Amino acid sequence: MRLQNAEKLTGGLSSEGVRWKENLGNFRSQRVDLIGDTLLSCAAISYYGPFTGTYRDVLFADWTELARSLDLPTSSHPTLLNTVGDPVQVREWQTQLLPTDEVSTNNAILVMQGQRWPLMIDPQAQANRWLRKMLEKDLLVSTMTDINLLRVLENGIRNGKPLLIEDVHESIEPALEPVLAKAIFTEGARRLIRLGDSNVDYDA
Repeated sequence: MRLQNAEKLTGGLSSEGVRWKENLGNFRSQRVDLIGDTLLSCAAISYYGPFTGTYRDVLFADWTELARSLDLPTSSHPTLLNTVGDPVQVREWQTQLLPTDEVSTNNAILVMQGQRWPLMIDPQAQANRWLRKMLEKDLLVSTMTDINLLRVLENGIRNGKPLLIEDVHESIEPALEPVLAKAIFTEGARRLIRLGDSNVDYDA
């Protein structure tokens, strides 16, 4: 009976062997294509932000054509989501009130992967709801007109907590400039940032 079960198992896995070999070939190809796909994704993260979904598609298509004209390896249909996105993470974001459309998903990737602090133009408050749900345990919230803004910001910097500043207009509090520029410096073993008239320990 054990022999019969072993033969059934071997027979059942034979088709899987074909699929594994096919996947192995695909992975080898993807490893090479990753060079161009990563370059395109870096460009998207750096320059996508202000544009609409339609213009982003045109822009990405032009970049892809240029990359191929320079003999850079790319996949057949490179996208920011396929290269940088994690399907499990994206699904989790969607359960945290992120809209399911491609533009919103790409925007979430820009927020999470970018090295600069994100500025979100959010007339429907979709990004606001997503951030509040995703970071509900640690998120600090303030506004540019709040007299306690610097105190809340200092608390976030010292304790490594995210801060959402709502209703940002054309003018920005000058004291925020070192934070926006990430002007972090070291003094001995401490990492500090200048906030107002004092230096604050920076918790990354």
